[in-house]
Amino acid sequence: MLLVNEMNYDLKLNTGKVKQIEHVLGISFMAELRKNGGMSSFGFLETSFAVALHDIDEDKPVKGKKATDVLNEALSEHGWAEVNAFVMTCIERDLGFLFQ
Repeated sequence: MLLVNEMNYDLKLNTGKVKQIEHVLGISFMAELRKNGGMSSFGFLETSFAVALHDIDEDKPVKGKKATDVLNEALSEHGWAEVNAFVMTCIERDLGFLFQ
């Protein structure tokens, strides 16, 4: 969970969302995770938020510009390293089978 502007957010990932991220970025999801030792590009973070952000308090997905706004505010409040760690934690939690 990530607290941004007093709202609770999570990323909900599955294989369909991985395919969306790959399609948008034109990259292999696993290659992106491995190439920089877990430090994601801004494009990867932005696309992950756009595809998978979920508002826990309202129990609904967050899409489009709102998801990008939440990412920008999260970066301002928490910094790059913490937001990246949040994304990696969600990936490991939801897509653990990719690392077996």
